[in-house]
Amino acid sequence: MSTKKISVQVRKFNHVTFTAACKKEICCEFVLIKQVWSTPIINASGTVTRYEEITAGADATGKPGTDSVKIAKVNSCGDIVEVVLADTESVASLKTACNVCCGDPEVVFSATIPAVRSEVTPCVDDAGARKISIPYRDGAALVVAATFNGVNATPLPLANYATGAAFVTWATTNWSAYGTWADDATNKVVTLTCAVGTTSAGITIS
Repeated sequence: MSTKKISVQVRKFNHVTFTAACKKEICCEFVLIKQVWSTPIINASGTVTRYEEITAGADATGKPGTDSVKIAKVNSCGDIVEVVLADTESVASLKTACNVCCGDPEVVFSATIPAVRSEVTPCVDDAGARKISIPYRDGAALVVAATFNGVNATPLPLANYATGAAFVTWATTNWSAYGTWADDATNKVVTLTCAVGTTSAGITIS
């Protein structure tokens, strides 16, 4: 009797890493190794040097960064596979797909790997302050994602913020180690005056 398989999107199959999700089959008798959020870390030239894994909250929908991807690393009949999951999916989704039978339609996984977010170095103003400006849109529920010096910000930001000022208030309390935060509500720009140790940052407010 043949081993039942399902089609999934994968980022890594054994020693081969894909920059975009690639469709492969895995055995339904897979063994879960771990489920994590995975965030690419890039160097100054924009090249991905490694992936930082965060296990905390891996079953939640809130992702650490806009370019983070949820990964289920499994042993599939001897192959080590990193399965790409949608933000709201978990390894339970794979098990549900494996339980499809008897003429029911196949469950298709179509998760994608988001584009890598790059970091920028601060601009120096006339007073010698090193600043990074981050524009944001009108409206509520602003979503923030950030890395500093190639590492995910800690603590992770809230799910969203009502205004730019609300985010700055939160960042002043929680991200003061990275620098001083200010909000220009008129022009819809948040400015970070970088601390000495903050050499680069990748921040989005969307």
